[in-house]
Amino acid sequence: MGHEKAQEDCFCPYLRLFVRFFNADERTDKVDRLFAEWDRPDSPGCSLAVVRDGKILYKRGYGMANLELGIPITPQSVFYVGSVSKQFTAFCIALLAREGKLALDDDIRQHIPETPDYGNPVTIRHLLHHTSGIRDYLELENIAGIDAGSYHEQDVLELLARQKSLNFAPGEEYLYSNGGYFLLGIIVKRASGRSLRFEKQAEGRPPLMHVTIEGRNPEVYEGFQPVEPTGEKLREYEGNYYSDELEVTFRLALKEGKLHFAHKNAPAGALQPTLEDKFVLGNWHVSFRRDGENKIAGFTLDAGRVRNLKFSKL
Repeated sequence: MGHEKAQEDCFCPYLRLFVRFFNADERTDKVDRLFAEWDRPDSPGCSLAVVRDGKILYKRGYGMANLELGIPITPQSVFYVGSVSKQFTAFCIALLAREGKLALDDDIRQHIPETPDYGNPVTIRHLLHHTSGIRDYLELENIAGIDAGSYHEQDVLELLARQKSLNFAPGEEYLYSNGGYFLLGIIVKRASGRSLRFEKQAEGRPPLMHVTIEGRNPEVYEGFQPVEPTGEKLREYEGNYYSDELEVTFRLALKEGKLHFAHKNAPAGALQPTLEDKFVLGNWHVSFRRDGENKIAGFTLDAGRVRNLKFSKL
C-alpha cells in the first residue's frame, strides 16, 4: 500500500502538469482558429499577444508581412500604426492629470512657452479634442516642400512656434490636427520627464506616431459667375512670395497663359480663378491681398488642415 501511495504521489505532479499544458494548448488552438483564415503564405495578417496579470501567455504571428518577398509576420514584426497611437498619447495626458502634474484646462503656454500668444488661450483639452485651431504640421511641411520625416522634433516645434495665427479661435470648430497631438507629446515629455518617442512602453507610454494627411472638403461657391482674368490681369500675380512662418519663398509664374506655382510639393496644374483675386488648385485655396494702392501685396493660403497661412510679395 505504501509503495502504491508513493507511486501516486510521484505521478500526480506530472498529471497536473499534463492537464495544465493540455488546457493551454486547447486555449491557444482556439486563438489560432480565429486567425486561420489569414494564416497563409498568400495573405496579409497580424501579430498578437495574449496577456494576463502583466505576463504574456501566448504570442503568435499570422500571415505575411511582405507578400512579394515572402516574409512572414512574427511576434517581433514592427507595424506602422499611425494615429492609432494618439489614444495612448491622450491616455498619458490623463495619467499626468490624475497625478497632478498638469490640468486639462491649462493654457499650453504653461508647458510650451515657445508657442505664440494668440489672444485666446489654447488649452490641453482643446488639443485633445482637435478644437485648438493649431495648424497641422505635416500639411505645413508639405506646403513648404519639406520631405516628410526629414524634420526632427525641435524643427517641428520651431515651425509651429512661427505660426502667427490659428485656423480658428480655440473651441469654435473641430479640425483634425497632427500639430495638436505633436504638442501633446511635448507636454507629456516635459511634465513627466519621459519621452513618448524613445522610451520603451511603460505606464501606458508608447512611441508617438503620426497620421497621413487628409484634405479639406472643397468649398462650394454659390450664386456667382466665375471670373476669367486675361493674361495681362494674371501678370499682376506673378512674382516671389515669402512666408516667415515657413521660412520659404514661393514663385508664381505664367505658363501658357495660366498661373502656376513653381515650388516643390505644390499641386500640379494651373490655378483656377473663382472670385476676384481668389484661386483654387486641388485643396489649396489662394486669396490675394492688395495694398492701399490696389497692388498685389501677398496672398493667404488655406490648404486642408492649415488655414490663414500668409505670404508677402517680395
